[in-house]
Amino acid sequence: MLHRTAASAVLATTLLAAPALADDPCLIQTGGALGQPASWTISGGDPGAFWFLLFGVVEVPTPIFTITLDIPIDLYTTSLAIGAYGFLDPSGGVTYNATLPAGASFDGKCFRAQAALNFLPDTVTNLTRLPLSFSQSFRPTFTAPNPLTAITGGTAIEGDKGAIRVLGGSGGTSTTFDPRLEEFTDGILPFVAPGFTSSTVLADGRVLFCGGIDPVSGDPTADAIVYDPVANTATTVQMAHARLGHSTTLLNDGRVFVAGGLETISIDISDPSSLLDPATLLGLPNDIQVSTEFFDPNTNTFSNGPNLPDKRLMHSAVRRANGNVVISGGVSAFAGFPLITSAVRDFNPSTGSYGIFPGFMATARAGHDSILTASGDVLMIGGLAADVSTFLTTQDPADIVISGVKTIERFNAGGIPSTTVVGTFQTGRAFCSTANLADGSVLIAGGFAIDLSDPQNPLIENSAKVDRYFGGGVFATPVDMAEGRILPLLVQLDTGAVLVAGGLGITAEIYQP
Repeated sequence: MLHRTAASAVLATTLLAAPALADDPCLIQTGGALGQPASWTISGGDPGAFWFLLFGVVEVPTPIFTITLDIPIDLYTTSLAIGAYGFLDPSGGVTYNATLPAGASFDGKCFRAQAALNFLPDTVTNLTRLPLSFSQSFRPTFTAPNPLTAITGGTAIEGDKGAIRVLGGSGGTSTTFDPRLEEFTDGILPFVAPGFTSSTVLADGRVLFCGGIDPVSGDPTADAIVYDPVANTATTVQMAHARLGHSTTLLNDGRVFVAGGLETISIDISDPSSLLDPATLLGLPNDIQVSTEFFDPNTNTFSNGPNLPDKRLMHSAVRRANGNVVISGGVSAFAGFPLITSAVRDFNPSTGSYGIFPGFMATARAGHDSILTASGDVLMIGGLAADVSTFLTTQDPADIVISGVKTIERFNAGGIPSTTVVGTFQTGRAFCSTANLADGSVLIAGGFAIDLSDPQNPLIENSAKVDRYFGGGVFATPVDMAEGRILPLLVQLDTGAVLVAGGLGITAEIYQP
């Protein structure tokens, strides 16, 4: 059970009950790693009210006084012994800290907790579940999501009391994850987002979905959907160009910068391995566009932006601290031939300028991810690279060697843009997802792994690999998810853990930092 301290007390039930509490007091748990600190925070109570935190290992409705707990009270002596009681502070809250047990026998066990409020308890908080696992490991969520709402893409928005609502990647449905209980609840959306659409959470809380594949024609679409999660309404507006494999970036002024992508399509975008077919690769230059657009959330309209310096598909774009957008890599075109580019541009949306000269990454890459770290760095991570050295001699497209990229490069601003290689992880992959963790590290999960070093045994698969980058070339030991995922959704919860969902996978997992 919980780490015990040399404390004992007698619960005084003869004192007057404290004043009534505010509505819906909330209990939040954080932690979950074996042998590490954990905490339980009560909020929304009446200042000075008495609180008593109860723990359990099972869930049984238990009436006491005028309330009903979700857990039995057989472990109340444990709460007394470890001092899990007291009075709420002047803000109506309190945090109780403890150290979780370190033994491997506790791996996979689940602690429940609930707080009763007032000396003669008349108010109870929500139940919390705290499944235990080793640090830097994965485990399944307490309950599994509905396989019918399997998430492929989409985005996440924060709801009431830390709930995470995922939408846009499951057709006309959404799913909401409650981090207190680790349960999923399905919902119905007033729209059906196109497959492989981009998604951007606007400054006012609405969500913009742009482009993707039209479900009827199978072609890229110019449709954009503006979804209001409060009113549960959706408005369809039109971009100037159909787009697929483009980028969307929220700007400091609230607009969204939409860039590049395919306007027409001659490849099977649902099959990443089709990108390895030399015949389809040769058709890409005619499909990729240089156009950009701005979405104005005040008018729900698009306006033309300045053309990119060169065509871009499967590039990455991320806003840095000064408001500029770093556009890196992707598939471009040269002399009518597709090539994966190393070019990096620092776009200034205020002036519409991409700068006079581009910078260049050490490794040309496409299908990579970029992230703005807590320290203000822009990192370019993973991707696909193409070795055309033999092809330039033979002119045989079959000699183009495509491989996964293992490196992380940091964008260097100032003068002519440049990058610096700052780390190398073990397994190269494209279409991975990244997330900033609370300690400043970056989680790198999943992707499309490819290894063609042995032509007799080519490796093309969804990757289950996960790396954690601490900066300065330092990585944690790689770990595996339960299943391979391409572009999984990563969300750091207020419990401190990370929800991993979708990415062509039907399960959901929790990463315990």
